[in-house]
Order: sequence, then structure tokens, then C-alpha cells
Amino acid sequence: MPASKPNRSELPTREKLAVAVPSIRFLHATIRHALGLDQHELVYDHHNRRELVTVNGGQVVREVFGEKRS
Repeated sequence: MPASKPNRSELPTREKLAVAVPSIRFLHATIRHALGLDQHELVYDHHNRRELVTVNGGQVVREVFGEKRS
């Protein structure tokens, strides 16, 4: 018989994050949100052009902070 998966409330925080965040882009967006940075306004200069840091996407995973998706 296969082992059952642990309940989310039983997992440590690091493992909850690994389960909740589907990709590295989402992880980066979530970390920026935790630091209070607006990912849509965070830019850098690249060959004298202003580029968004999140040009490749990524959404904040609000479940990590105990918030529900809207």
C-alpha cells in the first residue's frame, strides 16, 4: 500500500513553501512581496532601457502568508 501524503498542517514551513509555490518565478514574486517590493514597478537598466524584473511573469502565492486567493 502506498504511503499517504502528510497533511499540510503537519509540514514544516519550508516544505509548505515547496508544495505551494509551483515555479521559481512564483517564488521570486512571493519573496519580493514579503519584502514589500512592488514587482510591477521594480525595474533595472539594461542597455539603457528600463526593464521590469518580472518580465517573464510570476504571481504572488498568497497562501504562503495565510491569505486566500481572490
